[in-house]
Formats: sequence, structure tokens, C-alpha cells
Amino acid sequence: VFFQGGNDNRVKYSKVGACTGHGIYMHNSNNARVEHCSVGFQPDGAAAAAGIDGINVDSSIGVRIEESVIGNSGNNGITIDQSVNTRVENNTIGLDSFGLLPRGNT
Repeated sequence: VFFQGGNDNRVKYSKVGACTGHGIYMHNSNNARVEHCSVGFQPDGAAAAAGIDGINVDSSIGVRIEESVIGNSGNNGITIDQSVNTRVENNTIGLDSFGLLPRGNT
């Protein structure tokens, strides 16, 4: 999922897996929301092939990442770079989609 610019973009209740780049990438995206997503897993909850970052927020304002499960990333679960007022709340990072087994980010 890639956002380049724009305001108030939303990703809700989505499953993002088997990416060669970032699972979700936001650049110059203001007030974007990622909510209740599964990043880095197949639809059945099994580990997907690792990409770069699970979620990457770059040069954005007011992004919120909430209630999501992020694992199996080739780099970081979440990277925030040159962004302000970004909130990361109530996420499960580095565990499987059920929150039980380790599925770390390298």
C-alpha cells in the first residue's frame, strides 16, 4: 500500500503480506490512518515473505497507526522518519497474527 501525498488516507481491516518493499508506505501524507491491519502475514495468519519495513512513515504529519499486528519485516516493524505528531498505539509488533508466537522484525 503506497500513499504519495494527499490528506486523510485510510487503511482499515486490511491484510498486507509478501511485499518486496514496505508493507505500507506513507510519504507526504497528512492525517493518514492505519487501523486494525495485519502487516507481514498471509491471509490465513501464516508468516509472509519479508519486505523492508512493515510500515514506513516519511515526511508526514499527524499519522496514526492503531490496533494493528506487524511482524516478519526484513527491517523494522515501524519506521517513522522526518514526521511529526505521529501516534503509534495499541499495536502488536514482532509476534504472529494471533499475538502468541515470535515473528520478529530483523
